Amino acid sequence: MARDLNTGMIVSLKKIKKSTLFKLNVQNHILNEIKIQFFLKHINMTKLYGFYFDKNCVYLIQEYASNGNLKQNLQLQLENRFDEDTAIFYIKQILEAVQYLHQNYIIHRDIKLENILISQDIIKISDFGCSVYSPECQRSTFCGTLDYISPEMASGNNYGISIDIWSIGVITFEMLTGKPPFIYSNNEQMLQQIREAKINIPSYISKDAQNFISNILVKEPDERMNLYQLINHQWLNKNTNKSQQNQQITNDIIKLLR
Repeated sequence: MARDLNTGMIVSLKKIKKSTLFKLNVQNHILNEIKIQFFLKHINMTKLYGFYFDKNCVYLIQEYASNGNLKQNLQLQLENRFDEDTAIFYIKQILEAVQYLHQNYIIHRDIKLENILISQDIIKISDFGCSVYSPECQRSTFCGTLDYISPEMASGNNYGISIDIWSIGVITFEMLTGKPPFIYSNNEQMLQQIREAKINIPSYISKDAQNFISNILVKEPDERMNLYQLINHQWLNKNTNKSQQNQQITNDIIKLLR
């Protein structure tokens, strides 16, 4: 966190060591992150205000999210999980953000709880270091975070925008259960479980929520629900006082920020 001396605005300052970039051979990732984040203009994306560098580091000046990330907020909850109305409130915003990315031919490739920030109840997707502009919609590079990668990536196959949808399914599972869908003792075991895509959804989750998750965490990408189907899924559009109240609060805040 830092303060802009010219405007007084609180910003987030992301510091990346150049030595780390070269050691991991990912120096192009930071350039890619800057280009993509400058292009993005959406309420549910973290803004990039600028960047600078010195001899040792690159610094990204970004929008500050006052309420931390989803993982931190989840850990504050009873049994480390959200009630379904709260999960719906966040998932709706995540879907709108990912829809915007895909409409602009961008695959995020690292959607996870830690990369989803919250500012005044508004979701902010962040960290575009793994993101890629891909009009052809087919890639093969292995990247992202192991817990959230899709079966096609775990198998070394070509993949497209559906890998982001898979990640949303993992996030939804974590929000409602407080734990990941796959439990493992080593990375190879984890990869094998992802490739098989066999999940057990707890019975305390509502039938509609179970249907939502089970239609995302599907082995074959062509069999997963697409974003349009998910946005219009019955679970996200059930009528509850709390979800309607939360949505109205978000809409009011968004109007003030525009």
